[in-house]
Amino acid sequence: ECKTILRTRTVWESETSRQHIEAGVRLASGLQHLLISHIPPKLLKIVNFLGYKGVESRAFQELSRTAFELPGISSRIAQIVLLFYWIAGQPHGCLGPKEQSLAFSEQIIDKELKRFPKSLLYRLAKAKLEQISGRIDSAIHLFKDCLVNNTL
Repeated sequence: ECKTILRTRTVWESETSRQHIEAGVRLASGLQHLLISHIPPKLLKIVNFLGYKGVESRAFQELSRTAFELPGISSRIAQIVLLFYWIAGQPHGCLGPKEQSLAFSEQIIDKELKRFPKSLLYRLAKAKLEQISGRIDSAIHLFKDCLVNNTL
């Protein structure tokens, strides 16, 4: 229903309210596409028969637009989804990390750690990124630091 509102409404209270609705719609669409695109093939046939489609490239397009171009809480959620997909989903799903996704992950983590230096979420993400990048000693140090200083 929100997608319909976004498409049909011509007059908005402000541009910010339109952007917040767009961010929410794109986040939901991106998550739907991402999740459905990773369903096993036999189950995917049933899901597709029910009318749901999942295209991974479309998912990343929607989530990236939400994360990097739109304001609000949906943007933050999209950043976290992309970040943890890139540093946890890809490497452990037998896909292997991609250089581009590692670079984006590092940019997001560094930017957020500047804003929130004590954030356990981003410190854990930094440690995981170090691990999958092959910097094991640095990763161990960061993981130990997260255990000692585990405040959110």
